[in-house]
Amino acid sequence: MRQLKKVELAEGYREAYESVPQELLELDFRLTIRTMQALSKGEPISPAELATLWEVPLEQVQSVLEAAVANGNAEIDSEGNLVGGILSLNPTSHRVSMDEQQLFAWCAYDAIYAPGVVGKTAHIESQDPGTGTTVRVAVSPEGIEDVQPEGAVVSIVAGGTDMRGGPDSPRCTQMLFFESRESANEWLAGRSDVAILTVEEVFELTDEFQIKPARRLGLI
Repeated sequence: MRQLKKVELAEGYREAYESVPQELLELDFRLTIRTMQALSKGEPISPAELATLWEVPLEQVQSVLEAAVANGNAEIDSEGNLVGGILSLNPTSHRVSMDEQQLFAWCAYDAIYAPGVVGKTAHIESQDPGTGTTVRVAVSPEGIEDVQPEGAVVSIVAGGTDMRGGPDSPRCTQMLFFESRESANEWLAGRSDVAILTVEEVFELTDEFQIKPARRLGLI
């Protein structure tokens, strides 16, 4: 079965973003990027801190959090503090080390773009789900610095897929690192809604759809 190409994937993402009112899209970017930047410090974020971070009254934070958790866009701890939003303090399959902070990402795509919006170089470790081989990627805010094994690739879902977040979501469970294209093809056999891209190609996508928009909004 024919697989999606990067250009087709990008076009689908553009259509998905264009379908969202610009004001709502910018609000989502502001909340998401600011949250990721705060989580990169490696500590839970209290509701009071979120009120300042999100520029909303404290009494609104709980309702915003509840909606985000319901949509799979946030993780909270037992005390009601935010501990996950793209980057997470909770373990996932994708380890992301930044400035000696041990963090995690919800999916491979998230792990690759996090350094660009946080402004820190990251070292990513993730296991190929088929072979168990550890894939290691060093990525700076400017781009990919190293990939081991050299032939490692990433699976990226099409824009029409359920794009809710969370490490157990339909989106994130299909965005994975593989040691080789052969391993990815075997794991994803029969899937026509998933592209297999090089790590560098994925960074190019994240640069267009996450990093550059965040820069235009003055968030980085």
